[in-house]
Parts: sequence; C-alpha cells; structure tokens
Amino acid sequence: VFSVTAARYVNADWYLWRDLKLTLESIFDRVPDIASQVDLPPLQLPDEDDSDNESRYGATSSSAPKPMQLVDDASPTILQCYSPATLDKLGTVPNLSA
Repeated sequence: VFSVTAARYVNADWYLWRDLKLTLESIFDRVPDIASQVDLPPLQLPDEDDSDNESRYGATSSSAPKPMQLVDDASPTILQCYSPATLDKLGTVPNLSA
C-alpha cells in the first residue's frame, strides 16, 4: 500500500509515467518514409561557366543580392516584414527597439 501511494505522489510531481511512455514511443516508433509518395524533381544547380545565368536568375553569381530595407527612413517606428522564401512583403509591425 505504501509503495502504491508513494508511486502515485512521485508520478504526480515528476510525471514519470508520461516520460516513460514518451521515451518508449520515441524508441520504437519511426517516422514514415514519404519519398515514394512525393514526386519532386531533382535540384538543378547552375554551372559556373553558364552564360545564361544572368537571364535566368537576374544576376551573375559574383554579384551579391541587396539586403532588404526593413526600417523605412520616413517612419523609423515601423518595420517592414518580408517572407524569407519569396521576398514578398507581408506587412508592417511596430519597431520595439526604436
């Protein structure tokens, strides 16, 4: 009786049953492989001597992209938000560090 009562209080404070269950689940359950279900084309990297680089990508590989202007000089209390994947403007947020 004492060991059952002690185990109940220890489990209530330290969540031993939950941790044991999650540990066993992480050991025996594997992430399913979805490579056969998703048909992605292979990534084509441009060659260094490709003369069509500028027309396809807008700039040569030697020119660095210009950084995005996050703080507008006209209103420094507002930050411009851009999507890192598409560089589309998402909107504005207040600049908390201004």
